[in-house]
Amino acid sequence: MHPSQLVYDSDYTSKMNKYMTETLPTWLGHFEKLKGSLKLGEPRFFVSDELTHADTYMFYALDLNQRLLGDGILDDFPRLKNFKEEVANTPKIKAYLDSGRQPTFPNGKTAFLDNEANPAPGYGKADL
Repeated sequence: MHPSQLVYDSDYTSKMNKYMTETLPTWLGHFEKLKGSLKLGEPRFFVSDELTHADTYMFYALDLNQRLLGDGILDDFPRLKNFKEEVANTPKIKAYLDSGRQPTFPNGKTAFLDNEANPAPGYGKADL
């Protein structure tokens, strides 16, 4: 589900459709089912009501995919959408997101997508 298979591939445009229609929905579906199944009930996060390292990584992966593919990617996955909002609103994560310290581009100069030379779709020079 991590978009690195796209952003570091010079032929990312030909692989984008398969990623969006097969790879991403499959993995989001797996994680949608997994969310809440590791503990009885509906915890705020994946395994409990306490934020873990695994939760922050999942948040990061979902955030990267939304950045590349748009906010609508979680519309069919309400547990994941709610999870991402819960993580984003925890005090320390919210403070970080509001601080402006988040990198403009999460990928290095060797990436073919979502870096300064080739921003993600929907990000123009005015957004930088």
